[in-house]
Amino acid sequence: MRPGYIRFIHFLEKTNELLINAAKQPNPALWLLQHNGRTPFFMLQGLAKIHEAFHNKKKFKKIRNNYFKIIEDGLGQIDYYDFYIKEFEGIITIPKTAIAYLKEQMQKKLTDLNEILIKDGWIDENKSRITCIKEKLEGADWKKEQKEIQLLLDFYDNEIKEIIYFYKKIGNGFTQLEEQVHELRRKLRWLSIYPQAMLGSIQYTNSAHPIAELPKYLTPEILNSPYNIFPEAGSNKYFLLLEKNYFFSLSWMINELGNEKDKGLGIYQLAAALEHTENLDKEKAIARAGEILLGNAKALEQILHYCHTICTGFFKERNLNKLVYGIAEASE
Repeated sequence: MRPGYIRFIHFLEKTNELLINAAKQPNPALWLLQHNGRTPFFMLQGLAKIHEAFHNKKKFKKIRNNYFKIIEDGLGQIDYYDFYIKEFEGIITIPKTAIAYLKEQMQKKLTDLNEILIKDGWIDENKSRITCIKEKLEGADWKKEQKEIQLLLDFYDNEIKEIIYFYKKIGNGFTQLEEQVHELRRKLRWLSIYPQAMLGSIQYTNSAHPIAELPKYLTPEILNSPYNIFPEAGSNKYFLLLEKNYFFSLSWMINELGNEKDKGLGIYQLAAALEHTENLDKEKAIARAGEILLGNAKALEQILHYCHTICTGFFKERNLNKLVYGIAEASE
């Protein structure tokens, strides 16, 4: 079997194990969220994105958008509400009516995803959705390992070019949290997900000389993060090599933008609840949410400014341009 197919089967089996257990629960969607159900769907999405560029573009795009992305997005929306409900319940200045509103929204998302899981055959007795996906994968034009790694090199180069282009289009500063900061982070995050999804076909190299700009990214949190440990090489014979320290700088950016994004989306989340429960207009609701959560009515503006500042340095240093080292072959 070709390595591309084996990777999909690996994560489909992990997904299937979770779905079998979820089907036994009174609330399958919530159980999946609580048992790390998003991770294999992230991996499967990542593999599908990669293989859209390799071969059978329409097939893999359909599989990604119609199957994996729908479930991962659904779990993400539930996680979104669950995270902020837990955060807000510990803040006595947040009205209970606002938290009740968020709980209602979370329940709606749970209901929606549970309906999809049943309707689309993810948790039926015949495992029809998983079976359908496997059948589609069997007919794909899988590449040999050496060719696949060359295509992966081209894929990374193109992804990085698209990210740099996206950032340059933003201009002189961030003005939108979701469409700019959050979207940029999503794009960066995929670069860190692919090594996990590729099961050992992507490895580190330490060839780069020490760079003055890099130490600020090499914090203990980043150096000790389990997310920055790549899968072992295993039986793979060809590898895409990424510069370790530049990958760590990428990881720092993802983490830092994530922290700021969480603060900003928290303001939007609370503001939406205040709009619905206290008849505030959007602008006043955002200002009040900023005051409650961060002690500053203009906190959102400060978040956007800080995100632009760190991104300016990161892209000026051309860290993404230096991320990919090349291809290596396993020694006998």
